[in-house]
Amino acid sequence: MDRRADIIVTSADHTPQLVVEVKNRTDMSPEWAARLRRNLFAHAAVLPTPFFMLALPDRFYLWKGEHTSGDAPADYVIDASDLLRPYSGGNGAGEESSSGYALELMISSWLHDLLRAEHLAPDERLAWLFDSGLYDAIRHGAVHTEASV
Repeated sequence: MDRRADIIVTSADHTPQLVVEVKNRTDMSPEWAARLRRNLFAHAAVLPTPFFMLALPDRFYLWKGEHTSGDAPADYVIDASDLLRPYSGGNGAGEESSSGYALELMISSWLHDLLRAEHLAPDERLAWLFDSGLYDAIRHGAVHTEASV
């Protein structure tokens, strides 16, 4: 089965670490996010990786672990508005005003910059990156958009 991912982030050794599913919807509940993830995995539409992120304009939902229960709530719920604001070109990043492709581009640009950062300044908004182990898993890796896996 050909699986497609909006964004795949690989480690420095090219191993897929993070699959990102981008949805241009706001104000979606954690329960909605968990159901969407469950459905994606139930239909084998997503490559199992150590991390899975559902990225919305206003929130990121991050799951850690390849084998977490299908209905499990996200391990981390992140306010994405501030993180994406520098990439929004003046549009509110937390709004559905951008196209789905524009949102995907903002998120992939943010991830690319994150991977290339030599040193991240201490920032409470990014604590989840380190606490989850995601930053170490993808540091110096690569971002692939609209990837077939």
